[in-house]
Amino acid sequence: MKGAKLVLAAIFLTIGVGLAVSAIAADEGLKDSHGVWHDADYWHARHPDWVYRYHPEWAVDRQDWWMADHRDHPEWFESPYWRRYPVWTYGAYDRGHVWRDAGWWRERDPAWFYAHHPEWAEAHPGWIRDDHGRHPEWFHSAYWTEHPRDWNHPDEEYRKELSRNVEYERSHAALANDHENVHEEGVEHRNIASVESRPPATTVYHAPAAYHPAVTTSSGHSSGGGSHSGKH
Repeated sequence: MKGAKLVLAAIFLTIGVGLAVSAIAADEGLKDSHGVWHDADYWHARHPDWVYRYHPEWAVDRQDWWMADHRDHPEWFESPYWRRYPVWTYGAYDRGHVWRDAGWWRERDPAWFYAHHPEWAEAHPGWIRDDHGRHPEWFHSAYWTEHPRDWNHPDEEYRKELSRNVEYERSHAALANDHENVHEEGVEHRNIASVESRPPATTVYHAPAAYHPAVTTSSGHSSGGGSHSGKH
């Protein structure tokens, strides 16, 4: 009977995770220059460099995207956002010497995750808000003393980081355009985006009304600590 309950719990958890991911993805997207709305998958498929520059928040939870794209196009990750959150470096080896990413550690041992690598959570404000609400004791370390925030609005610093990133990209795009106009006057320059699917001219970051909290799938805490390698 207990085994059946565990199986049912796992099924419901899987469904819940899928629904949460679908809900998040449904809110990610923008209208093109003709006013037609397209989701994040559309923009990433056609203009991935634009996504990483102006809407990294669409990509940070898409590990399949940034793992392949960072490997093939590291130049897409040179903006302040990705320098602040180098998510491809976040992770540690388990006891079997298998590399596990940050999300894996948070799911299986969140107490260790926040005690040893709280910086891995910074790119995921939903994690921070959800986990602090359930376990505020995980946020009593020196890291959070040095990186204080209003726990009633834990997303605020992340939103500021996104705004700073867009301002940086805008200023660099303006400089690049000025350079082209001066040194290549009279040469026709075509935007990388097609006329039919050109991204909008992003000016400032407009945060959504609310972030969707991540689904917590913690299954317990390890009593061990210390080094990464050999922990699990």
